[in-house]
Amino acid sequence: MTHPDDAQPTESSTPDQRPRPQYGEYAPPGWVSPHQEALDRSGNLSESDAAASPSVPVSPVSDPGTASGRGMPSEEGLSADRPRRPGLVSVATSILLLVFSVIGAQSAVMALGDMSAAFQTAYDQYGLGEFTPFDGFNGIIEGGRIAQFVLWAVVAAVTILLLMRKRHAWYIPLIGGVLSMVLIVVAILQVMTTDPTLTDYLTNGIP
Repeated sequence: MTHPDDAQPTESSTPDQRPRPQYGEYAPPGWVSPHQEALDRSGNLSESDAAASPSVPVSPVSDPGTASGRGMPSEEGLSADRPRRPGLVSVATSILLLVFSVIGAQSAVMALGDMSAAFQTAYDQYGLGEFTPFDGFNGIIEGGRIAQFVLWAVVAAVTILLLMRKRHAWYIPLIGGVLSMVLIVVAILQVMTTDPTLTDYLTNGIP
């Protein structure tokens, strides 16, 4: 006498032809993930479900400035952020301009010292007689000299500091030269506007 169960083999009696998994076991036939069921019901999967669901793999976001998305900066990112070091031409130009600035500072100090002779030449040209230094003339000259020395010291210090830090410094002596000329012009204008004889001539036009 045969039983119904012996007439047809069940699914559990059928040997599984799939290779044995390395970890865990295969899900039973017909099993559906709860996340997949939620996806089927709502048609939308939240970000947290997408991160936890094995059916929706989430790839790590890689930064263009990093290598392989592991947070290590790539060579291109390092080269883009790293300031370019000055070459031999830039360093030589900076030193040469700094030497010229020394000569320019000395010339500016000498020009301020010859201010009295320059104004005497202007007096002779316009028939104003003999130039006599007024009160405050020597103070203007000394102030101009001190300003020139201070300016050159700042220019030299900044230039040397930038060169020690492997930075471009050729533009610092150029800026110092422009400022030196500005200081000389300021001193000349101050003398011209303070000298009573020259001011009277420029105002009335009568020597």
